[in-house]
Amino acid sequence: MYFLLSLSLSLSLSLSLSLPLRCDHGYGGAHCVPLAPLPSILREDFNENLAAEQWPEVYGAERGTLSGEPLKSGTALIFKGEGLRMLVSRDLDCTSMLYIQFSFKFITKGVPERSHSVLLQYSVNGGISWLLLDEFYFPTSTDTLFLHLPLPARAQTNATRFRLWQPYNSGKKEEVWVIDDLIIDGSSFNNPPVVSDNFEGGPQDYNWLFYPGGNTGLYCPYQKSGLEESAMVFLSSELGEHSITTRDIDVNENTIIQFEINVGCTADSSASNPVRLEFSRNFGATWHLLVPLCSGGPQPSSLCSTELHPASVYYPGTTQGWRREVIHFGKLRLCGSIRFRWYQGFYSSSTSPPTWALDSVYIGPQCQDMCNGHGTCVRGTHCICDPGYSGADCSQPDTLNPDFLKEDFEGGAMDAERFRLLSGGKHSRKCGIMSSGNHLFFSEDGLRMLVTNDMDLSNARFVQFFLRLGCGKASPDPRSQPVLLQFSVDGGLTWGLLQDFLFSNSSNQARLVALEIPLRARTTSTRLRWWQPSENGHFYSPWVIDQLVVGGSASGWGPLEDDFSSMDGRSWLLHPGGTRMPVCGSDGAAFAFIEKSNTRYAVTTDISLGQDAFIQFDFSASCSVTNSCYAIELEYSLDLGLSWQPLVRDCLPTSPDCSSYTLQRLLVADTYNKWGRVTLPIPTYARSVTC
Repeated sequence: MYFLLSLSLSLSLSLSLSLPLRCDHGYGGAHCVPLAPLPSILREDFNENLAAEQWPEVYGAERGTLSGEPLKSGTALIFKGEGLRMLVSRDLDCTSMLYIQFSFKFITKGVPERSHSVLLQYSVNGGISWLLLDEFYFPTSTDTLFLHLPLPARAQTNATRFRLWQPYNSGKKEEVWVIDDLIIDGSSFNNPPVVSDNFEGGPQDYNWLFYPGGNTGLYCPYQKSGLEESAMVFLSSELGEHSITTRDIDVNENTIIQFEINVGCTADSSASNPVRLEFSRNFGATWHLLVPLCSGGPQPSSLCSTELHPASVYYPGTTQGWRREVIHFGKLRLCGSIRFRWYQGFYSSSTSPPTWALDSVYIGPQCQDMCNGHGTCVRGTHCICDPGYSGADCSQPDTLNPDFLKEDFEGGAMDAERFRLLSGGKHSRKCGIMSSGNHLFFSEDGLRMLVTNDMDLSNARFVQFFLRLGCGKASPDPRSQPVLLQFSVDGGLTWGLLQDFLFSNSSNQARLVALEIPLRARTTSTRLRWWQPSENGHFYSPWVIDQLVVGGSASGWGPLEDDFSSMDGRSWLLHPGGTRMPVCGSDGAAFAFIEKSNTRYAVTTDISLGQDAFIQFDFSASCSVTNSCYAIELEYSLDLGLSWQPLVRDCLPTSPDCSSYTLQRLLVADTYNKWGRVTLPIPTYARSVTC
C-alpha cells in the first residue's frame, strides 16, 4: 500500500508539472500579470453601444430610457431581462484609483426579497473569486441615487475588475434597476495641472467627467468675437440633466477660474432656470456654490468680509449676451482636490428651460495681475488682451478712457460705448422720475445690474443721478434689498462700495443723489455699477434711475462760457424742459424753455470761483408785454446740487447791514419782457472751492 500511494503521488506530481501555462492576450510571466500598464480610468455614459473591450460581459441589460425620460441624459443601462443580470468590467490598473461612482435607480412594484439586492463586487485574480464592495437593496426613495464608494486597499491592484450583479430576480421587467454615468477614477497623478478648453473640435475628454445635455456647436454667434467659434451648448429641447462637470483638480490661493457664459441669448431677464457654478470637495457627493452671495445682509457668509458681490449664479438676460467671468480663489479659502460643475437642473418633457452655452474655460494659475480684467489668461503664462488693450498685463488702453458720462436713457437701446452690461432693466416711461421722457426701469427678475465701461476718473469730482426706489403711491415692500453703487479699478475683478440706497416708506419719491468720488476710485480706469442683490433672483419692488452724470473736475473747472451755438453736455448737467433754438429775435440760438413741462430748469456743472467772479447773461422772460407775472429763480449750490439757496438775497431799506438794496426775485416777467443783459458779482457766501 505504501508503495502504491507513493507511486500515485509521483504520477500526480509529474502530470501537474507537465501542464503548459497559457496566459490571456496582454498578460504574461509565471503568474500571468499585465505585460503593459492597464487603463487607469473607466468612464461610461452608456449613450453609445458598449465596447466589448471595456465591458466583456453584459447580461440581462439594454440601453434605453424610462418611458421616454432619461435617468441623467441620453440613454442609460437598464437591467430588466429574465435570468442572469450582470455587468463586468475589464481589468483596470487601480493602484492609484480612489473611488467608483455612478447614478442608480431601483424600480419595483413591491418590496423585494433581500436576496434580490444588487451587489457591487471586485476581483483581483481575473474573476476567479469575487469580494463584496457594497450591496444595494431596494431604497425607500424612488429618486435617482448618486452612489460614491471609496475603493478598499485590497482592490487597489494593477489588475482589478468590477461587476454589478443581481443574483436573483422575479422575472422579466420585474425589480428593474438602472445605472448611468459610471466612473472608476480618483487618480491625479496623470492629470494636467490645469483645465483649459475652448471646445473647438469637441470637448477634451481628459478635462471633463460628464456633460449631460451638452453638445458642441454655435450659440449666439453674432455676440461672439469670432462667428465660427464653437461652444458647449445645452439646448432647451434636451431632456434630462443639463450640466458639465470637470475632473478633480488641485487648487490653491493662486488659482483662478475663467470662462465665458451665455444664458438664453436674450435681453429679457428672468429668475427661471439659472446656471449655478458649484464645487465639491468629496468627489461630487455634495455640491456648494463656488461664490456665495455677499449683499451686506444680517447673516453674511464668512467669505463676505472684504467685498459685496453676486453669487456664482447666472441668469438669462444681459444685453452683453456672452459674459466673461473671472473668479480668484484667494478669497474663497479653497485648496486641495476640487471638482467643479455648471449645473442648470433636470428637465422632463413638460419643461423648457432656456438654452445656455459655456466657452473658453480655464482653471489654473493666475496670469500677471489677472490680466487686469481686460484679457484672457492662457495657462497661467500670458494674457491675450481684449481689443483696445495691450501690455503684458493688458493694463494699457490703446485710447484714453472717457472722463465724462452723461445719460438720460431717452434712447430705446443701451449705448455699448457707455455701458458694458444691463440686466433686469428696460428703457421705459413707467414709474417716471422726470415729467416726460424715458428712464431706466428695473422691474424684471433675475439679475438687476447696470455697469458702465471704464472711465478716466482721475480728476473727476462727482457722480449724480435721480433715483426712485419703489413705484406708485404705496410704500415699497420693506423686504426689498438695497441698491448698491459700487466701483472697480481693476476691470471688474473686485468691487468697492460707494453707497447703498435703502428702500423705505419715502423712498418711492424721486430724489437726486450726488456723491463725491473718493480718492480710491479716482483712477484712469474706473467703472461703476448699480446692483440690487437677491437670494433667488426674485424681487419685491421695482426701482428707477435717470439723468446719470459722472464727471466734474476735482482740481476746479471754469470759467463757464456758452453762446448756445451747440449744446455742451459738460457745462449743463440738467435742463428739463429746455431746448436750444432761436427765440424772441435772438441773435442765433438761445437756451429756451417753452415746452409745457411741469419742471423747467437748467443746472450748470460745478465751477471754481475766485474773488472777482461774476455771472453775466442775456435774459428774456417773454417776447412781449404780458399780463402774467412770474419770476425765474437764480440759485447756487455748494453741495453738488442737493440743496439750493438764492444767489441774490432781499436787502431792503429796513435791513441795517445792506450796502445796496436788492431783491431776491430779480428775474421777473414784467421787467424782462424783451432781451436784457444781467451782470452780477458772485457774493462771498456763494463762493467755495467749486460752486
